[in-house]
Amino acid sequence: MGDEDEREDARAYDLAYLTSRPLVRISKINGSTRSQAIEELDFEAERDLLHSALSESGKEVRLRTEVATVSNLRTLVTLGCKALHYSGHGFESKLAFEDRQGRMHSVTDDVLYHLVRAGERERPRLQFVFVSACYSEVAGRAFARAGVPQLAR
Repeated sequence: MGDEDEREDARAYDLAYLTSRPLVRISKINGSTRSQAIEELDFEAERDLLHSALSESGKEVRLRTEVATVSNLRTLVTLGCKALHYSGHGFESKLAFEDRQGRMHSVTDDVLYHLVRAGERERPRLQFVFVSACYSEVAGRAFARAGVPQLAR
């Protein structure tokens, strides 16, 4: 996502579908860097079900699909996206987002909280979050602490 045109577009979307399928997880153990392949997730069936459900609802819902990066999440939340669906890997205390090189970027519950709350005075504009990941409860609690009133996992 980028400049003014995309800011205008983000305001027009009701639902953001963020997916993360990083290729590798980089970790440092005892001073050495280790790359570990991450199981690839298949989002096509989920995406098709989401499109079908939205179509069958008879409501006009503008959907934006993006790679789950910290920048994309922050931009969509800042510009007023009302609902978020995250699909990706989850670990005990973090969700797997992606960096610009396709590597895993660990996003902890505290980071999620601050991303949603940044710039908000009372409660966030984000009204609903669905987290499709292992260990989604930790992420769900972070969104709840940030003031998101409705969660599903």
